[in-house]
Amino acid sequence: MSEEKDAVAKELADIVGESNREIHTDESDIYYLSSKNQRFGTNALDAISSLRQFTPVIDGMSLTTVDQKSVAILINGHPSTPQDLRGYTGKEIKKVTYYPVAPPRYSDITDGPIVDVTVKVDKDYINAFVSVSNSVNSGYGTDQAVLRWADSLNMVRADYFIDYRDLRSDKHDSYIYPGSAGLDRDYRTSSKYKGHYQYGKISWQNTAKKDYLYLSGMFSHNPGDREYENRASDGFVAGDEEEDYSRSLSSNTDVGSINFFYMRKTGKGRLDMQANGSIGKTSSENILWYRGAQGNSTSFTNHTYMAYGKLMYYLPVRKVNLFFTGSYSYQHTDHDRTLPSRYTYDTDRNTINLSAAMTGKIPYLGRRLSYNLGVAMKYQDIRNTRQDPDLTRCNFTPYLTLSSTISKKLFIRLRGYVKSGMPSLGELSSEPTYQESNLAWRGDPDLKGWTMYGVALQPEYVIVPGRLAMNGDFSFRYTTDPIKSVVFGGSPVEVRYANLDYARNADAAVFMTLTPGGVLSVKPYFEWSYNNYSTPNRSIERGYFRYGGTVSVNTPKVQSAVNVNCPYKTFNGDITEYGGWQLSCSVLVKLPANLSVSLMWRHSYQGERTTVYAPGILEYDSRSRYPRLANQIMAGITWSFSHGVFKKRQQTQVSDMESDSGISDFNKATM
Repeated sequence: MSEEKDAVAKELADIVGESNREIHTDESDIYYLSSKNQRFGTNALDAISSLRQFTPVIDGMSLTTVDQKSVAILINGHPSTPQDLRGYTGKEIKKVTYYPVAPPRYSDITDGPIVDVTVKVDKDYINAFVSVSNSVNSGYGTDQAVLRWADSLNMVRADYFIDYRDLRSDKHDSYIYPGSAGLDRDYRTSSKYKGHYQYGKISWQNTAKKDYLYLSGMFSHNPGDREYENRASDGFVAGDEEEDYSRSLSSNTDVGSINFFYMRKTGKGRLDMQANGSIGKTSSENILWYRGAQGNSTSFTNHTYMAYGKLMYYLPVRKVNLFFTGSYSYQHTDHDRTLPSRYTYDTDRNTINLSAAMTGKIPYLGRRLSYNLGVAMKYQDIRNTRQDPDLTRCNFTPYLTLSSTISKKLFIRLRGYVKSGMPSLGELSSEPTYQESNLAWRGDPDLKGWTMYGVALQPEYVIVPGRLAMNGDFSFRYTTDPIKSVVFGGSPVEVRYANLDYARNADAAVFMTLTPGGVLSVKPYFEWSYNNYSTPNRSIERGYFRYGGTVSVNTPKVQSAVNVNCPYKTFNGDITEYGGWQLSCSVLVKLPANLSVSLMWRHSYQGERTTVYAPGILEYDSRSRYPRLANQIMAGITWSFSHGVFKKRQQTQVSDMESDSGISDFNKATM
């Protein structure tokens, strides 16, 4: 951001008004929360969700755009999580910087939208935040507790978080093997999932003049169990050939991590140093039983060690802002398979990211046209003792954004970019997971990396200032060697990750923000998506239309939100997933003594469906429903406490880097 914008931002930061302020820069949108935004919900995540770019949530666990894109979170420029953000209040937010597409210096975090939340000066105080939200008619809930203590130079924060599920589902699975009709099956499946994710975290921060030091330690535990009871239906298998079987899938991940962050202001510039280390253990066991006898089963355990370091330097030079970033990560994984036979192997993964970018205004065009020009270099090397040769890839990926303020009401941003990636260790794993006696799912050790070329146009038009605005997001992406799920014939039939030749994707989204009164906000969206690619089995060229939106009411003592989303579709090679209608209504009442109570009703229309279609090989159709989620009722209580005197002190936060466990999605027990 230029010196001129810094001056404007400083002035706006001191303004307390009933309407939020916005600033457009060459790569981001800066929002200053009004008092109305700050009071929405019970924490900083809720408050930010009330801004017009995002979907309002009360006691939510994620941040999404109005058109349902997941948003990554930074706190004071450093990777963080929604749970970290929930530990702050709306009044502690100084500003929110929103990047519709992450610039090159954040390419190791996300390739989608990202927000950088600047937390303002804090207090010399003790602060506690407790939020308990649990379903009264199903085993479903999320609880969090945060305790902060600070003096003029130090802050100590302790976090505990748990998210748990205990649910039953009913499924109807149909397996048709056109080449082997005798193997066709039709199952009625009853399954039960039980699992949770919890972590404990403690952090310490010291602030002295131009230096900021942050240390944290964290341990997380994520077990999950899925039990399936299958019974063949009449019409496919008869008599003695009828085959009833059960299946159990269990997975667990334990990770311990330590994190270090140091920031120093150097004149007008800034230097950031970040380091992370983690040790993790992930296990998975999938067992099939046929009429009491054990059938095809797999069991394996991975131990993972990871180290990560990053440097970022920002320097304004005259009318140009320069960014330089470099990061390195190393990960070692010990793989130990015990079923169906015992063997071990190791994997080493090295990743280097370098990027440079410059932002400013194009000369001779006044204040109307700005640019953000960057380039990133990514080097990745994966060495596997079971695989030869090594998987190595080095890419240079450019990035250009042009933004223009046409008038006080019209702003346009045009982006062009190139991205690249490598398969995860889970996608490279060849360990099969049997879903049915004739169908196995696994990765492929011969996968290679992919490259994406994209362009996006993002206009914004303010029809009535403070009352009605419209945003658009029109994008096209062409990917070479994309990784998708593909069906391969054989005995058994396999669904494997594979590189396709290409994939074309386009999206056209329009969303509006209507604020007819002081407390009411309406945010509808309309989206059209296009997917085009070819697998070895068929060609896909599909488009679909989606719409939905939110209506929220925000008064000093009562806040409420209604969210509606129509069915969605996702295309993954030969797999297509269909989601059902989703409707939720929530209300929050603020009581004396910093106590709040909330009630949510969530209705998921039972229409979730997964199909796998490969002509001549497999036609699989699965329809599932969670009876107790059809009309789920959540009750929540939030309490906060703070005591102290005002002191100037900057907050910083750093993420807990996640390692690649080496377990594919096929081998994880999920709801």
